[in-house]
Amino acid sequence: MQSFEIPQMTGLLLVRAAKLHRSVVADRLARVGLHVGQDLLLLELSRADGVSQRELADRLGVEQATVGVALRRLESGGFVQRRSAVDDARVRAVFLTERGRDALPAIDAAWREAERALLGRLSARQAEQLRKLLTAMLAAPTSVPEA
Repeated sequence: MQSFEIPQMTGLLLVRAAKLHRSVVADRLARVGLHVGQDLLLLELSRADGVSQRELADRLGVEQATVGVALRRLESGGFVQRRSAVDDARVRAVFLTERGRDALPAIDAAWREAERALLGRLSARQAEQLRKLLTAMLAAPTSVPEA
């Protein structure tokens, strides 16, 4: 019977690193009443406040329904507010509230701490090399070649 070395496969190592990152971010976000994923919505709104749910979904590369669920939770938590868009009353634009803006430094701190947790054992040169390699990987075509 053939033996497989799955624990050292690149994909599994990436998954384990992503889980570590997510765990650190989730713990820090919970302290300000946020869940993983909601941080990305708030960060996107900090760059372009007053956009539609559809535009947020497009910018984040997720389904509009996923954004809708997150926005409902963020709105009930007081982080965002939805209002009719100025140029089209049929469209609901999403805006950061004061609480949403106040959460941005905590989001930044959570991501920086996760970065330190992931890269803490690497030299600055190794960390930069890893960033470049991951960027190159993600820039590659996403279709899976047939065997």
